[in-house]
Amino acid sequence: MMIVFPLLRLGGIPLVFVLAITEAAAQGTCDLLSSRQATSAQASGGRVTYVSHPVFECSEGTRIEADSSVTFEATSFSQLFGHILFRDSRRELRAERAQYFSRIGRLQAQGSVRLIGMDDGSVITGEDLILLQEVDGRTEDDMTIRGGRPHARLYSRRESAGMLGVEVISDEPIHSDIPLDIDADLIHLVSDHLLEARGRVQITRDALLAYGDSVAFQQDVGTLTLYQNARVISPEEEAGDTLDLRADTITMILPNDVIDELNAVGKA
Repeated sequence: MMIVFPLLRLGGIPLVFVLAITEAAAQGTCDLLSSRQATSAQASGGRVTYVSHPVFECSEGTRIEADSSVTFEATSFSQLFGHILFRDSRRELRAERAQYFSRIGRLQAQGSVRLIGMDDGSVITGEDLILLQEVDGRTEDDMTIRGGRPHARLYSRRESAGMLGVEVISDEPIHSDIPLDIDADLIHLVSDHLLEARGRVQITRDALLAYGDSVAFQQDVGTLTLYQNARVISPEEEAGDTLDLRADTITMILPNDVIDELNAVGKA
């Protein structure tokens, strides 16, 4: 997830603004499709620009909406207020307030934060989001969601092909039917390959339950590790029994969404 900082023009007045959530590393430009009112005033060090109900469409396809926005050119700082929407072909972010600090590549969003993966339908919710983009010394995007007991509903992406290799074309997200749900006090993501959760972590997938003080889910390799007070409960309907495993640390190997191996270490 990358945030870039283009130059917008409105009535001949240059506006520095946020370009939203996009995978594109190159900077683009955005057009103001509509607004109720736009004003700009000269302040110490630069212009301050206010826009009411802006709707932006950007060159790479990103759409930005809000009830209002204000940009401080001197400090390269922008704020958006009310019913905020950032959407591109990969992700959609909704919130009630957002702030962007272009010089340090920092996006903050608050109030009913909802991050949706457009390709697989995965959803992460919380009350406060901080995104540090991949700039100057940071090799990967880094995002933290906290407040309101953050929740992640993750789907594993399926190949978009049917039987006999025939391609399936659909507007709906293509994913496994059974999601992995994670509840915690804090959810932290590093790019698209690592999800960490801390604070009274609870994981559910179908009948499986898992707990721990923290968890690390390496999504690219399918490894999920529970740390401290770890517990996995998995009913086995055919055998009429239930696995109840406890340890200091439990690692689940999950190729293709199926538990292939369990490793328990420490008072197992």
